[in-house]
Amino acid sequence: MSVIDMTETTVVRMDWEEYRGYMDQCLADMKAVDYVPDYMIVLGRGGFYFGDYLTRKIPHLKDRTFWLLASSYYDGVSSLEKQNNIIRMSEHACTLNDLPLTELLRSANQNAPEQLNAIPKLRILICDDMCDGGRTAEFIFNHFYDKTSAVDFRFATVLCKPHSAFKPHFNGRMMPTNDWVRQPFEVDVD
Repeated sequence: MSVIDMTETTVVRMDWEEYRGYMDQCLADMKAVDYVPDYMIVLGRGGFYFGDYLTRKIPHLKDRTFWLLASSYYDGVSSLEKQNNIIRMSEHACTLNDLPLTELLRSANQNAPEQLNAIPKLRILICDDMCDGGRTAEFIFNHFYDKTSAVDFRFATVLCKPHSAFKPHFNGRMMPTNDWVRQPFEVDVD
């Protein structure tokens, strides 16, 4: 990691090797508490790489649907409060107000042994690259968490800043400062 002082803003640059190490740490934290998601909601744009990484590392997720939810929180207003800016990734569409929880629960029930009286909660992981201020993560997590008690929602990030209002369940690295982080997938486009 290198630190670059840019007039008034300090930028922390991260390379791919370091970033993969933080993604591995987040995955190790999930394994340590035996949390294996059944499905994932990936927050875009930053969560793309982390979501892809997790689908390659958690074998049964390779063949499962995951949803991409485009979101951001800048200037005190969440884009989700302005509009449903959603991208369809597969046969299921994810909107903030219409995640197909009923269908997922029905699918989980069909796979449960008949002798079980209590069906385990469906596990859905919401993942993003970073909790900066934490407002987007908090808004999205609370929205889904309030929808149903039949789903075990958890939130995972690669990085989290100390001033974040939301602390994810799983995090690859708590940053020591609130400096701007330039992640390896961020490139200048002219």
